[in-house]
Amino acid sequence: MYNVSQGRISNRLRSGALLSQADARRLGIEVGDPITYDGQLYRVQGILSSSQGLGGQARVLVLPLSAMDDQNYYDSVTILTTPAQSVEALTADIESSFNTADEEIVRVRNFASVQQNVGSFLGTLRLGLLGIGSISLVVASVAILNVMLMSTVERRGEIGVLRAVGITRGEVLRMILTEAVFLGIIGGVLGVIVSVVIGVVLFEFLVGSPLNAFRWQSAQYLLYGMLFAVVASGISGLYPAWKAANERPVEALRD
Repeated sequence: MYNVSQGRISNRLRSGALLSQADARRLGIEVGDPITYDGQLYRVQGILSSSQGLGGQARVLVLPLSAMDDQNYYDSVTILTTPAQSVEALTADIESSFNTADEEIVRVRNFASVQQNVGSFLGTLRLGLLGIGSISLVVASVAILNVMLMSTVERRGEIGVLRAVGITRGEVLRMILTEAVFLGIIGGVLGVIVSVVIGVVLFEFLVGSPLNAFRWQSAQYLLYGMLFAVVASGISGLYPAWKAANERPVEALRD
């Protein structure tokens, strides 16, 4: 049921303890070190593997069944089925054996239902974050548009001089668009840095492993965010660039 990256599991864990990687790192504990739980001394036999779901990343301590001798009840029981068994049928059997129509003594949750609930929650969260990101994108685009418009108005005379000495409309257009894209690159880089810092802090707090923030899937979202920032800046700079490129040199120099 448990996979370990260090140490071993012997005699169905009749003695000793298993510890998650997060707790082992945090407490500086290695295989063979003693730990105390509820006044009892146990020796660490193994460190849980990080590839085993949340076992290696969450803060988990696995003790022998004898550690529960003084307790008259269980908070939870994990049942491992064989591939030939039906999880749904086993769930129904347990519920019918303990629960009645008037009283629910045990609540059974199988991995499929938990996975479905987590997937539904993550889907809703993803939609919410997408909505927030879309609003932020619109606000940022409007802000860049205002900045570029103010910049072209303040540099109207400079642009008029450039046009008077032979700079073409296309060159003025490219100059303004380049500035807008450059602003987008700077904003994207700053956004990536802030996102990585927040991700590291959250992963350290939630699962005890900040390195999970640097997986390829997370890097993809960072690249998408960077791309959106550059594209949004370029689109926001189109109108100011077009307006500056089509300004008549005489009118620009007059002001």
